[in-house]
Amino acid sequence: MSVKDEYAEIVKQLVEEEKKCLPELPDYWETSPAINAEIALFTRDLRETVQFLDNDCTAEQLIWLSEVFEEISAKLQSWEFIDALKKAADRLSKSVSHTESATSSLSPRVS
Repeated sequence: MSVKDEYAEIVKQLVEEEKKCLPELPDYWETSPAINAEIALFTRDLRETVQFLDNDCTAEQLIWLSEVFEEISAKLQSWEFIDALKKAADRLSKSVSHTESATSSLSPRVS
């Protein structure tokens, strides 16, 4: 299974955990199966992680990933990972800005 597909499944788990208010539990960050899977996925292979960030990561996925940037970075000890995060954030922020401006130009104006 690709990183893209594996992470899509992990994000579904994270959403379910959030719906159940599990993040409010005191030891959630240490015991969450989804968070542990997320960290394991992105620390398994630096090359695959960078490739995912460069080519496949969505804005929603980057938001979920931001919850564990520090843990992944500490395990990878790689500037390449940090650079890939920065590039993904730049690429996705431009994409979101472009979408918002296109959508706002289509919105009806109220006088």
